[in-house]
Amino acid sequence: MHIIILEGKDNSGKTTTLKIVYEYLKLLNANVEDGPNFIEDSDIGDFQAVLSFQKKIVAIFTKGDKQKDCYNAINDYSTKKYAKKMSMC
Repeated sequence: MHIIILEGKDNSGKTTTLKIVYEYLKLLNANVEDGPNFIEDSDIGDFQAVLSFQKKIVAIFTKGDKQKDCYNAINDYSTKKYAKKMSMC
């Protein structure tokens, strides 16, 4: 599994960038395995999703304003059923 998480300051374009990545992967015929699910208690538009693309699993998580949220997402994805082969991007 590849996990894509962008960390940065508020309004720096993290969510917008990952929305573009998500839509681009879908255009390239990626299959949506889970989501997109909007993240509660986050800024408007933050989401998480899991796609399969070229025999790989790609997890996208957009609530990266705080490192704690990123670490929690990594732990969450690493325990899910599709995390048999996890690597970080």
